[in-house]
Amino acid sequence: METFHAVGLEKYADECPLTDPVTGLRSWPTEVPSRPGPSGLSWDGPGEIDVDALAELVEFFAAKGHPIFVNLNLGSTFKGAHDNVREVCERLLPIFERYGLVRREVVYGTDPKTGEPLVDLRRGFWIHVDGALGAGYAPFLRLAAREPGEYGWTPEVELPEFDFGLRLPTAEHGEVDMVSSIAMSGHKWAGAPWPCGIYMTKVKYQISPPSQPDYIGAPDTTFAGSRNGFSPLILWDHLSRYSYRDQVERIREAQELAAYLERRLVAMERELGVELWPARTPGAVTVRFRKPSPELVAKWSLSSQDVLMVPGDEATRRSYVHVFVMPSVDRAKLDALLAELAEDLAILGR
Repeated sequence: METFHAVGLEKYADECPLTDPVTGLRSWPTEVPSRPGPSGLSWDGPGEIDVDALAELVEFFAAKGHPIFVNLNLGSTFKGAHDNVREVCERLLPIFERYGLVRREVVYGTDPKTGEPLVDLRRGFWIHVDGALGAGYAPFLRLAAREPGEYGWTPEVELPEFDFGLRLPTAEHGEVDMVSSIAMSGHKWAGAPWPCGIYMTKVKYQISPPSQPDYIGAPDTTFAGSRNGFSPLILWDHLSRYSYRDQVERIREAQELAAYLERRLVAMERELGVELWPARTPGAVTVRFRKPSPELVAKWSLSSQDVLMVPGDEATRRSYVHVFVMPSVDRAKLDALLAELAEDLAILGR
């Protein structure tokens, strides 16, 4: 699927509606910018999508007659950020209305008997929520935020609505359900022992009805029958093993441990007189900090990422790693990591 960047470069090379905050040039970004942080740039921002920038890009391409696909994150890869799905939908729906994307005629073929075009009324936009990590715990964060007395905890941030229940009014088409699809990984928050995932959409978006292979005795909506019988059992076990209260407790413990790790890293900076650059997006279960020695990176399986604080300026490069505080992580494990970081030569600058 082509991106704003690819189509922009190919067809509208000199027409980018966004201005690069560093160069002042109107050059097509490789991805929709993230919200800026205290520096005014995105490197120290929370990691969630810049809704203003997204709206400008969507307006540009919708005005040119392009259908729009938007991919939003619920627990982004490095910062663990959560895009504000409701805010995005509220900003984009008027644009979709203005350019006829809520409902439009689409020619999808030719009638073999008459030669006339086959026309259908279809939506011209698609909003997908990539909840690979966050969709596993987000419903329970929202539950705790709505009923703090019942669950004995108020989350530090309240996640906006993000799923199929998100409906908004339009001037001509009544209420519109905004989210078209959601995906979640079974091997992340749920802890399945091998990669697996769930993709959810609505029956009305299926191009053709599912096949009915005799050997499974049920409609098959997977890609070429690409299913196994064990992954659903793992996910069923996860959901049946933990009550709603248990699920709230799991994400509460993870967020509190993530906050604990960030506090300890800040204290270590002060005690050792070194720069660790600790940071955590509010509500995230990940903490990022300065990359230690290769030995510690390998031992603790720390994923790393380089960041240019000023795009294009190599002198501002920083190497970060991050820790995801999953339900299997406890304080003792974090303390062991912190103890090794305090003696790491790469951290101490020796």
